[in-house]
Amino acid sequence: MTVTHFPHIQHTFGIIFGCAGFQKKYILQRLNLAVRDSGHPLLLPGVFAELERKRHNVIFTDHIDKLGSIIPESAVEGLLSRPQSRDYFDRPDKRTVYLTMLYLKQNLTSWSH
Repeated sequence: MTVTHFPHIQHTFGIIFGCAGFQKKYILQRLNLAVRDSGHPLLLPGVFAELERKRHNVIFTDHIDKLGSIIPESAVEGLLSRPQSRDYFDRPDKRTVYLTMLYLKQNLTSWSH
């Protein structure tokens, strides 16, 4: 995304790269609703942040659902106390979900600092 704001004429020009069709439609809808604030320099970055929040929410929810599907089969405390358990890690679906959650946790932790 690139944005240039011209305060003397209250105009903001921006380009958002790599959008899908539904994202373009969403951006145009949001801009049409913001008639009064159309000259605000943070309007386009705000719309972009909303899109990113939606995208991250979908990714996170998908992984949480996958994790939730395997929790009834194994105790969370058991995972934490003995992560090297062979019966757990021999199943690729469980291993993938567990490693993905560790990856997400690490990214969220590093992002907050």
